[in-house]
Amino acid sequence: MLFDAMTRELATLLAGIIAAGLLLEMLALLFHAHDMQENDDEGAVSHYEQTTTYAYPYWLRNILLLTSFILSSGLALGLLTGPVIFGLLSIMIPVAAILGRALFYVLVIPTTMPGAFFWGNKDFVEHARDTGLA
Repeated sequence: MLFDAMTRELATLLAGIIAAGLLLEMLALLFHAHDMQENDDEGAVSHYEQTTTYAYPYWLRNILLLTSFILSSGLALGLLTGPVIFGLLSIMIPVAAILGRALFYVLVIPTTMPGAFFWGNKDFVEHARDTGLA
């Protein structure tokens, strides 16, 4: 884009690949959320925290993914054109990915990693002993 080397055909191809990747990610997140709502384990607790305590970044990530999918689909189908859309995608997609990673690292409740940082948490140690994790 910077050197004006992107043809309309190349833009359509790249946008289609981007849209396919975003669709896969959104479907994976949808199925994962459904699975977490059906379980009664650490994953379900993490999902509950994600959708309540950390709801704003959770929904922002999902909105960014959906908007990126719509824009990239529009480019792939020839309904939208222009480097501005690719510029928006180059900002929105990494922000959504960073939010997703941040949510993961904040909310993961690892119970199988002995010696991890959470063992210093007295409540977790008590829970681990009560449930047989320790």
